[in-house]
Amino acid sequence: MSDRVALMREGKVLQLGTPQEIYRTPATLEVARFVGSPRINTSQLLLLITPSGVLLMALLVLPLAAVALVSLTDWQFGAPTLNWVGVNNYISLWSDPVFRQSMANTLLYLFIVTSGSWQGISFSTLRGTNHQVALDLKAEGKVPGSHEPAQYGVVLVESEQITVHLHDFDDISPRFWL
Repeated sequence: MSDRVALMREGKVLQLGTPQEIYRTPATLEVARFVGSPRINTSQLLLLITPSGVLLMALLVLPLAAVALVSLTDWQFGAPTLNWVGVNNYISLWSDPVFRQSMANTLLYLFIVTSGSWQGISFSTLRGTNHQVALDLKAEGKVPGSHEPAQYGVVLVESEQITVHLHDFDDISPRFWL
């Protein structure tokens, strides 16, 4: 008896795996309809996802589309009229060296301090690269600080892997006033 199953339709393999894999994680809606018990009713599924789709359109897609259209004009907040300028706003923006440098800095910072997944491998990077200032919302006049060192790390990115080495430095230095 075989331990793997190929689910086929019209000579095309829809999914290949153990019966448990196919049942628990169907690759397509067609596979899910075939192995589902009870059978999957797609009209009920549509009824379940319609409210979230409407909210997504109303709160994300339509405002983003409106902003994209306005970005192609010379409109300024409060102005009664607007003129179509096409991509001239973007050309002038990307030709500004200060903007390009700030975008490069932002992307570098984003890469260094965020977590995520690359080729299915989870990774995390630095939690903070600055020295600490103690947070005291009641202090007046002076800001408490400490010599607490930042976390340092090395991130090696290669075509097949990412290696992240993080290092925390222990610190018991007293706080002081800045």
